[in-house]
Amino acid sequence: MGVSEIKIELERENGVFYAGEVVRGTVTFVVNGSVTCRGLQIHCRGRSHVHWHTGSGDSRSDYDGTTEFQNQRVTLHGNYYKSGLINNAGSDAFFDRVRGSGTILIPADGAEQGRMPLIVRVMDYDFGKRDDLLGELVIDAADLARSGDLKQFPLTRNGKPEKGQVVLSAKLVPFHSLFPTKASATGVAVSAVAVKDQCLVLTVHSATDLRKADWGAGRNDVYVQCYRVPPSKEIVPRKKLPGPDKKTLLPTGTTTYPFAFQLRNDAPGSAEIRAGDRAFVRYDLYAHA
Repeated sequence: MGVSEIKIELERENGVFYAGEVVRGTVTFVVNGSVTCRGLQIHCRGRSHVHWHTGSGDSRSDYDGTTEFQNQRVTLHGNYYKSGLINNAGSDAFFDRVRGSGTILIPADGAEQGRMPLIVRVMDYDFGKRDDLLGELVIDAADLARSGDLKQFPLTRNGKPEKGQVVLSAKLVPFHSLFPTKASATGVAVSAVAVKDQCLVLTVHSATDLRKADWGAGRNDVYVQCYRVPPSKEIVPRKKLPGPDKKTLLPTGTTTYPFAFQLRNDAPGSAEIRAGDRAFVRYDLYAHA
């Protein structure tokens, strides 16, 4: 039992996309037997990196530089959605600086246009340890979308006011306006179970004045997660908000999901550069359970 195959196919057979275009395609998961996990995701990352050194032996000095200009993920299956990660953000995380890093896409049914409660959590990522909760809140995403405005929300933790605030905006759009829903150029058809009526585009613009979660000189590495209130749990006033469902049953057999990522208008082209010891501009797509 388990996920035996993951296959990503791009809408264009040559795999070439240009700055400002939308990278569209499908990702197919083959699941054998009964499998539960947190969910299925696909991630798009664009970055440039250079490494060089001077001297040799005991006198060698190494230098590295990395710039991230695209960081976006889409949850394909499950009730757990995440923004990109802002490394070394400290007390103030500004998501608009990296294309797509604050964009969270949540497929929705038509009935949720009236009311769509979501729990939103601002988190500090810790490698190898449990991530720290910086603050949380409940929003009605449908109401936020109807307002058409950017809104600032204060954070709470364990049911009490907490330092910090988060600025959000949202819109509801037809699902097919974002994602390919028919057979792609490569002949892969999207599974009916993967198609919804609407898609909520929730944008995290900033999370500021956050409490310090890391000891010493460490700085918060900030991301935002959101999820619908799990059916088995309820929100109790002045109490910690319920956590996300960490187990979802995957569809058995072969299921194909659509994805789409908007490239920056000024996105640099991919390149392997002969400079220093190693230099490149790369875009990566990877899917996982």
